[in-house]
Amino acid sequence: MLQAFENALGRKVNHMYMPKFLFRKAVTRFGIQPYMLSQLQIYIEDYQTGVFNYEPTQVVKQITGKEPESFDVTVKRYFEQEELMKRTPAKIWLAIKEFFAIGFTLAPSLQVLARLNQAK
Repeated sequence: MLQAFENALGRKVNHMYMPKFLFRKAVTRFGIQPYMLSQLQIYIEDYQTGVFNYEPTQVVKQITGKEPESFDVTVKRYFEQEELMKRTPAKIWLAIKEFFAIGFTLAPSLQVLARLNQAK
């Protein structure tokens, strides 16, 4: 995944470990609702254990009639559409400001997220 980001951005991207409590704060800061966060955590755990490590199937082609695009192509397409990916002094300043604001953001506890998963 990191390689796909580097290819799309045309620069080195550093992997940094983020504790789960800080991840919950960060995504809450950026507007992710608690239920979606609970689902996102499950997705990330599955990704980390290799659940998605398999060859693509023909399901996309059968349903849409088009070949599925690779993860690299998807990442590049999204990054090309995002104005946020263009570096400017103002955007760097905003990123720094938002980074520090994460520390002051309240996020749902693991218990709240577990209850949300049970309720659906």
